[in-house]
Amino acid sequence: MQIKEFDKRVNKAIEQYRTDLRKRINKAYQDHDVDRVKRLKAELESGSPFALTFKSRRRVFENYKASCVLDLINETGHSYTWWCMFKRINGKLCLNTYRYSHCTSRHINYAAQVLGLLGIKYLSIEAPKGLQDLDAAVRHAAYVMGKALVAKKYARKHGSTKYAETLIKNLNKIGLKVPKSLITEMTKRAEESRRAKLERNKQRRIEIAGSLLQLAIDERMKRDQRQVSNVGN
Repeated sequence: MQIKEFDKRVNKAIEQYRTDLRKRINKAYQDHDVDRVKRLKAELESGSPFALTFKSRRRVFENYKASCVLDLINETGHSYTWWCMFKRINGKLCLNTYRYSHCTSRHINYAAQVLGLLGIKYLSIEAPKGLQDLDAAVRHAAYVMGKALVAKKYARKHGSTKYAETLIKNLNKIGLKVPKSLITEMTKRAEESRRAKLERNKQRRIEIAGSLLQLAIDERMKRDQRQVSNVGN
């Protein structure tokens, strides 16, 4: 993005934020809510519309630890330095929305909020190893589709593959194809995983039932022993 265009978008977002705050302050005055007026005035003086701190000299957004950095001039963004979260791929701006940890999930939300405020459109790509490894993104999209197909097959109500289809369409938009053979392979894996999970759940139910039965037997034996003891007395 050009610096002039970037500055224009940032200033517009800040001005809109301040205009909205002034309206809220006026409303608080009308409601005679002194505490809210003080709080909103303090926010007007030092607040920011962005979830990430805007470093005006370097023109980047980052959190206080700099573990999440969004550089829209150079069109890059990273979580913990190594995990590429935002970049331009084959002419399309892409945001990595794969949530592999709680912290990275927060970073994705921060980046999405900043991009939304600045009116920057992007494609959502789920890349488990970062946008630097698009092969992993292709395999992941195939896995999501395979899992969705299996869920749809056994769903009591109509299942949906819309989310998986969106992931695949977005990959297509940046020139990546998800082979049908790979989707077939991942569907087989999802079937095997489902069967294994059902078997584990079955064994767990059997173990729980056995434990409950043993508890009932033990309780019955204790009760019989107490009755015998009472008769003896």
